[in-house]
Amino acid sequence: MAARISTDADDEGLERGLRRFAEALGFDAGQVARAVECGVRRVSSLQAARDVGSGSCDARPVAYGVIARAFLIHAAGQGKASTRRLCAKLATAPEAQSVRPDESDRVRAALTGLPPLERALLLLVALEQLTYAQAAGALGIGRRECVNTLACARARLAVLLDPASARPMRSGPPQLRVVR
Repeated sequence: MAARISTDADDEGLERGLRRFAEALGFDAGQVARAVECGVRRVSSLQAARDVGSGSCDARPVAYGVIARAFLIHAAGQGKASTRRLCAKLATAPEAQSVRPDESDRVRAALTGLPPLERALLLLVALEQLTYAQAAGALGIGRRECVNTLACARARLAVLLDPASARPMRSGPPQLRVVR
């Protein structure tokens, strides 16, 4: 007996989310369409092949993982210059009501300054609202690595958005203090 795999919404909602995620990562229109098609096809194949009795699993991390891994492979294979060009084409993502248009452009530009893994994880958690465990599973990394990478991404994004907020780095060897 095959169980229905939950997409946490209707299939159109999943496709819209996958499209928004692929656009936020910086894919062009053709790449977005192919990425969404691959994600949906993966979910469909899971639904057809899954024999888990009465249980079910959430297909969202699987579908987002397909797109995120494709982005990481593309970024690793193309080098930094090509990744910068890809990220420069960031499509407009739906804006939150509280974010001013000029502010969303700054955030979009700052996102392009993040390393690919940090950007993908941050978008999975912040934009697509996956849990840490789901985001880690989507990218095939451990939960602890996910949490650490997200912390670095958030700190790096804060500095990119407001360079004055960066804490000064000390030069020289680390200093230890004796505490009694």
